Amino acid sequence: MIYYTILSFFLLTGEAFAAEGGGGGLGEIVWRTINLAILILLLYWFGRNMVGGFFRERRERIRKSIEEAEQARAEAERKHREYSKRLANIEKQIEAIHAELREEGERERDKIIEEATRFAERIKEQAKLAAEQEAKKVMERVRGEVADLLVGLAEERLEKELTEEDQKRLVEDFLKRVELKRT
Repeated sequence: MIYYTILSFFLLTGEAFAAEGGGGGLGEIVWRTINLAILILLLYWFGRNMVGGFFRERRERIRKSIEEAEQARAEAERKHREYSKRLANIEKQIEAIHAELREEGERERDKIIEEATRFAERIKEQAKLAAEQEAKKVMERVRGEVADLLVGLAEERLEKELTEEDQKRLVEDFLKRVELKRT
């Protein structure tokens, strides 16, 4: 870099002297060149720490930025892989949940059907018992009515066919039975 600066100095000073229109000769060129060299050395001597520090800091910031970018990229890739796995697992979990819900629904349906069947059986059994009880009541009423009719018919027949002697004999037999039962 210093070489380019010195080279450009000589090229530019030559044009500057040519523009003046006259010459001061070679001695003036040397003097100006020495002044310029001193100026460049002083700028280099005092500015190198500042410029060097600036470039070092700049280089360090760029290096840190690159490292941070690489870390961020690595972290992003890791998260991408993790989320991809989760997404694949979520689909499997959704399928598992659907299957579990279907099974649970089928079990619940079977349970409801079983309870309804048991309830219907109880109702049938209760209806059967109620019908049997009603049938027994009807039969008892019918028997009572038939017995009343038979007794009525028997009384009528006995009154028509029973003589006074038959009545005495029946009364005596009845009294004997009652006495036997008492003893």
